[in-house]
Amino acid sequence: MKFKYVIFFVFLILIAGGLFYAGWIQIHLDENTYAVAYTKSNGYLKDVYSPGNFSWSVYRLIPGNFKLIKFLLKPQIRKESMSGILPSGKVYGKFLPGQPDFDFKLIFSISFAIKPDKLPELVSAGSLTPQTLMQLYTQTADSLRVNIRNLFFQKVSESDTKGNNLFFTNSFSDSVKQMVKNKFSSFKLLNFSPIEITIPDLKLYKKARDTYFAFLDSRSSFEITDSQKTVETELRERSKMELLKRYGELLKQYPELVQLLVSDSKLRDEVLPRIDLSIGKNHE
Repeated sequence: MKFKYVIFFVFLILIAGGLFYAGWIQIHLDENTYAVAYTKSNGYLKDVYSPGNFSWSVYRLIPGNFKLIKFLLKPQIRKESMSGILPSGKVYGKFLPGQPDFDFKLIFSISFAIKPDKLPELVSAGSLTPQTLMQLYTQTADSLRVNIRNLFFQKVSESDTKGNNLFFTNSFSDSVKQMVKNKFSSFKLLNFSPIEITIPDLKLYKKARDTYFAFLDSRSSFEITDSQKTVETELRERSKMELLKRYGELLKQYPELVQLLVSDSKLRDEVLPRIDLSIGKNHE
């Protein structure tokens, strides 16, 4: 009898071991590999499975019900280089003697990675599959480059004389970290390191910019004044034409006035104002 109990106990252990192994997820994950589970019964699960953390799921015990979607999440390290002219620098430079150049150069190293806890959200939304992982990394790197460029221009616009020192301190790096946090919530910034930054004289750039906008303001004021003068001239001409029209209608109604005005020059000068008769010709 004792032998039967032993056999039964061993049988239970084997079944339990088999069930434990069947539901064990962690054993299927290699280093740096994270996974999201899809089940036919409950759809995508909210859990993220990672190596080094014990994970077991009862859904794996149902044949054909459980699918493990794996992602090899390695940090992406990129070296980026951008150069050109500061915003509108070519235009601003024309308003200073010698037309100075406002060229810049920015080289930096950046590393980033997907946040593992964002995998269920990205996968369930259809934004990520194991096959599109590298495509998402490339798109994110391109978008980071554009945003860092815009942030660089913003800092240049806000700075007058600090020059390169601003960008080699923690100030710019902290701004980049905050930008990634705000705009790239599914990613974490691992490192950002400026390598080379060449910036023109920011004080001169600001002076050229101020000179340019002062020129626009003065030109705008001149155009407004000139426009006002044109309107006033048109109004005066219209007033004279209306007056001539009324005199014409009056003389048609009382033709005897024509002879009276022709015969008496003094009366004509007192009644008729001095009107530039060339105005009517200009409107013909």
